[in-house]
Amino acid sequence: MPIYPRRDYFESIFDHYKDLSGYFTLPFTIPNNAFKTDEAISLISGKNFELTKKEITQKFGVPRAKFRIRKDNLAINIYIFNLTLGEYPVRLEVHMNRNVLFYFKYSFSATINITKEDRLFILQIIKEKYLHKGALIKMPQTIFDKNQTLLQIVDDVNFEISYINLRSAALQELSNHRITHERNNIYQTERRQQELIESL
Repeated sequence: MPIYPRRDYFESIFDHYKDLSGYFTLPFTIPNNAFKTDEAISLISGKNFELTKKEITQKFGVPRAKFRIRKDNLAINIYIFNLTLGEYPVRLEVHMNRNVLFYFKYSFSATINITKEDRLFILQIIKEKYLHKGALIKMPQTIFDKNQTLLQIVDDVNFEISYINLRSAALQELSNHRITHERNNIYQTERRQQELIESL
């Protein structure tokens, strides 16, 4: 069994999201370089974002940590699970707004060395599941289906596989918050610039 981190570790995950900025890097629309699959992208046993909290806990057990975010029209609950998936230690983040699932992310453990071969093996499984079998194309970073479900792969220092519901009300609300955040940043930058121009 893998050794799981302390509560402080889970708090650091929550810190990433509590001011909503952790969501601002999500794609809110389909990226231009995304690949459209004819297959329906599923999360658990053929099910998509209609999954309930009860179904998720029946599958994965009790969450190791849970957090709440309440801001304007958002009522987000984040549930963190530590799992072993195909013998790989994995952290699962489940994000629900008003009990509706909108974001689901597997992060493969950075403390257990996941080799390049392991990553290629996992990517090949995804490729065979959602791309045409035998397709001679490079594995895309983003795949989407007719239901506007986005599967996004980060294969960098971290190895992550995320599922995002582009039709969710939560994503639209988060998009609005990101726009406001960007405008505020521009305003603050211009204000600092003006102060320096007047003072130096």
